[in-house]
Amino acid sequence: MDRLKISGEITVGIYELDGTLVDLQRSKNLVLTAGLSAMAAALMWSAMIDQNANQGLPFNPITLAPIYGAIGSASVAATSTDTQLGAELARSICGAASYNGATFSLLFNMGITVGTWTIWEGGVFASATPESPPDPDSSGILLNHSILVSAVTKAPTQTAVFQASFGLWPG
Repeated sequence: MDRLKISGEITVGIYELDGTLVDLQRSKNLVLTAGLSAMAAALMWSAMIDQNANQGLPFNPITLAPIYGAIGSASVAATSTDTQLGAELARSICGAASYNGATFSLLFNMGITVGTWTIWEGGVFASATPESPPDPDSSGILLNHSILVSAVTKAPTQTAVFQASFGLWPG
């Protein structure tokens, strides 16, 4: 059997309200066990959706939507079995997406906030809700989790833009 590798990175940018970039940090993604399972299930569903009834309805509809990006303040190393960020600060619905060949990116705008944030981590939740801090029983499936090399600080009058990129490669 051929193998497939999914890898990528997160990017966190801090912007002034006039659009001036203040800080930009990148870090490699850790695609999580639950994330891989969710992606495989959604791919299977997209392949079988038109034949499910003909086969006696053996499959439940599985999609990744809605997708939320989340940022947090914990700097503890991510593990493949993570189900939540270490200390979630906020989450936002996916505002834009793009793909090129076997790579796709999801963009999340965190907007202005009350208080200053120190951002260390990010992740993407599939089949998610907008709750932040999250309800562990309904916050979605964490696809990836990444810890930045150094923290990014966001003042209340600045915006944070979080991007997660994934690439599919022969493994």
